[in-house]
Amino acid sequence: LQRGADSARSDDLNRIRTFVADWLNAAQRRPEILLDPSCRKNRGIQHDVTGRLLCPAEFDWTDLVVRAKLRACDDAFDWLSSYHARCFYTNYKANADQLESGYLMSALLVQVFKAIFTSPSSAKGVPDEEEGNENMPPARLQKTASGKRGLRRNVASKVQLNGKVTPRSIAYAAVQLHFNLQTAASWASVYGGFDYQGLSNYIVDFFEDAPGLVAKKHAKELLEWWSR
Repeated sequence: LQRGADSARSDDLNRIRTFVADWLNAAQRRPEILLDPSCRKNRGIQHDVTGRLLCPAEFDWTDLVVRAKLRACDDAFDWLSSYHARCFYTNYKANADQLESGYLMSALLVQVFKAIFTSPSSAKGVPDEEEGNENMPPARLQKTASGKRGLRRNVASKVQLNGKVTPRSIAYAAVQLHFNLQTAASWASVYGGFDYQGLSNYIVDFFEDAPGLVAKKHAKELLEWWSR
């Protein structure tokens, strides 16, 4: 069973590695260094595009001094212990004083989720936030991009999501996205000091163990947004 899970994750990593590069390359108006879809070698915090997406909400990527300190692994600018990377936020922008606002609502995360749980073609229909389009909720899982049921059951139906997104499926997509912004040659649960099991647990707890009534209400509304 574990071998099967590992194989599925490996297949997803390879597919999302390619998709993420293609999506980000296409979104660049004046690309300087294109991402290689076949490997993650030149990604990570050192690349301007992936670095911005990996940068935590707590830090200002537009500040060149901050950017240099993040890349130098300055102790005061630790990006490896944060689970609030900008790649998870609406428009890839975040408020350090309100980390929950826009969290887990980015177009790129929705694209990754769709590519895994519905189909790659459905992921292409997600609006590009860089063009100023309002981020729309994911389409219902049981539908294909055309709104018709495909001849082959998609992953969502195979794992019996039944049209509803789960905290664990969002966490899985988030791990796939963040990992494919890194430079890793192959899967590792901890890579370069970043804990991917920790990220997965954090996101699941964000929904299932939210502290207080306000946080619980927000988590419930966010999950409903994903399941629209």
